[in-house]
Amino acid sequence: MYKLIGLLFLVLFISGCSGIENVPYLTEKRGIAVAEIQALAETTPVPSSDDAADDPAIWVNSNNPELSRVLGTDKQYGLIVYDLEGRQLQALAEGRLNNVDVRQNLLVAGARYDLAVASSRTHNSLDVFLINPDTGVTEFVDRQLLDLTEPYGTCLYKGENDIAYAFVNDTDGRYQQWRLDSLHPLRMTEVREFRVLTQPEGCAADDFTGDLFVGEENAALWRFSALPDAGDSRSLMDRTGAGALVADLEGMDIYRVNEELAYLVTSSQGDFTYAVYEAQGNYRYLGSFRIVDDILAGVDGSEETDGLALSNQYLGENYPKGMLVVQDGFNLNPRQAQNFKYVSWQAIAEALNLQSIE
Repeated sequence: MYKLIGLLFLVLFISGCSGIENVPYLTEKRGIAVAEIQALAETTPVPSSDDAADDPAIWVNSNNPELSRVLGTDKQYGLIVYDLEGRQLQALAEGRLNNVDVRQNLLVAGARYDLAVASSRTHNSLDVFLINPDTGVTEFVDRQLLDLTEPYGTCLYKGENDIAYAFVNDTDGRYQQWRLDSLHPLRMTEVREFRVLTQPEGCAADDFTGDLFVGEENAALWRFSALPDAGDSRSLMDRTGAGALVADLEGMDIYRVNEELAYLVTSSQGDFTYAVYEAQGNYRYLGSFRIVDDILAGVDGSEETDGLALSNQYLGENYPKGMLVVQDGFNLNPRQAQNFKYVSWQAIAEALNLQSIE
């Protein structure tokens, strides 16, 4: 009953919104039912109005998981830090940050750090942030200037010997890979460049296998290597318009179960769903889900998602097998500035018959 009410509200809203009148509402994809899942929490809306929230990342407090943090970009303002209840803890006014990613226990110039890196369209740069490993307090360090036309998406890779690499792409299809050599002062070295034919944004690197997943927004999901000497060889995983992905293909991240099994979740922005693939082995499509309203809890669903982030760590009793965080492009109920939704991985796994960490 409540799902029907939520669907009716969504249909009525869509019918009145310019540019998205023809959003498809599929009940199955490639013969697999599209699951409906509810978020457990949502964040305080971002400071800016209109199209502002974009991409989240998750930092895990290893000593007290309930005190973990979610970092989210406001692409008109900077970086926002939230707790696991969705409350805003910090707002760092660093300009038009688009994508952000986090890696922990990185080895940089002989010392260990928890870091976030974001792409900045204000400064045409990669902006580096230090996260206090005990408290989660986040502070801006410095920025690496780029020779790109418009820095767009970014993701991190924790390579051999815990070395940090950042991937950043341009709207013209170029990707650059940078190695982080020093934090104080900040020194980064470009080690590789490759490209796709049209505009990309989302990417996700698997620290375990060395795979790099790349979304060419209106075309395809690709698999490259994240190794710095890998070149531009790639494999096609799926195409938009082929039954699972509706352009734009946006944010993506990886949930690792064990050495033999991991999942890639990616935003199918054009129909407000999320597609799940094997992240190793046969790289098969496994199913899709959408996030719908929870009327009783007062947490609405998500639509037109840009970025998302996954964690496979225990994050308290609400997220015992980890969590998914997604950007909500509308934030309808009540109608407010955009924000981020929190979803239990356990709910996704149960709905699509997937596995979870033990």
